[in-house]
Amino acid sequence: MEIQSVGKDVAQVRLSRAEVLAIRNITERVDLVPFELRGPQQIFERLAAQFGALADSLDHPSWATGRATHADPERATTRDEFGEFLRAVLADFAESGHREWENNTLERFLDGLSAFALARVIDRAAEEQEVASWALFAGLIVTATGYE
Repeated sequence: MEIQSVGKDVAQVRLSRAEVLAIRNITERVDLVPFELRGPQQIFERLAAQFGALADSLDHPSWATGRATHADPERATTRDEFGEFLRAVLADFAESGHREWENNTLERFLDGLSAFALARVIDRAAEEQEVASWALFAGLIVTATGYE
């Protein structure tokens, strides 16, 4: 987070994509009371206190910015196994993923899926990354549920 004062009572706040996603994830879980603050230092202190207290209050603090599905993509080597994998993803979402996943809406899931599909792994051959497989599709789905 970068905060700059641009006037007596005005501050410009710049957030990274990860910070924006974390704030969106947190605000979807709780109703935050709007507040008015004076000066960038007060804004920063209030945000830090608000989000710090919220993260501490969650049952599982490691989920403060969300998690990916627990479904195992390694078992999806055939079309039928991929179908079973998708059932496991849906079961995880129904159980607690709708609250805990980083990308728990269709818009955020598709954003994560497209971002990861366009990314490339540095230590793998380019040709290897272009070969489609059921395991690759499953890995893309797992990553899309938690990719920031």
